[in-house]
Amino acid sequence: PMDTFSTGRALLDAKAILARTKLTLNMTYAEFGAGMLGHFVFPGAAMVGERGRVYAVDILKSVLESVASMAAMLGVSHVPTVWGNMEKPHGVGIASATVDLVSMVNVAEILTRAKVPLEEAARVLRPGGKLLVVGWDPKANIGPALQTQVGAQDVADEAGKAGFKLLEKFQAGRYHWGIIFHK
Repeated sequence: PMDTFSTGRALLDAKAILARTKLTLNMTYAEFGAGMLGHFVFPGAAMVGERGRVYAVDILKSVLESVASMAAMLGVSHVPTVWGNMEKPHGVGIASATVDLVSMVNVAEILTRAKVPLEEAARVLRPGGKLLVVGWDPKANIGPALQTQVGAQDVADEAGKAGFKLLEKFQAGRYHWGIIFHK
């Protein structure tokens, strides 16, 4: 259906992308902007196992309800949903320095518009924790309006200002770039 395509996540191999971050058993992972289908949340939940935890963070209550009902249907009990506004300081209801990996997929334009989302990611991450950002490649001529698309380097610059160190840039699929940072 068109609606899964329009999120762009259907075009991404979440498991392969998360594997690049070395997400593994018993870790804690938070996706900022989980999306209706939990396209990264559920592969992440499989990778961290039942002793791990995956926070599905979104500002839309309908998204959180959708993820919660999918989790119940799949019998996954370690995926708490968190209502959160990553554009407000302490807007995400996760304790500071408790998360191993934060991901932000297809929200790159927010990261260059305001510094708070990167500061929120830094706040919830443990020292040495990782940040994964995936965005539409402006050269791909697909996805949201081109003027709202942001290149990998712009995000890398902003993340650097927020105290993140670049670990790896990679092609995250035909139409996306990915970057992994550590705190």
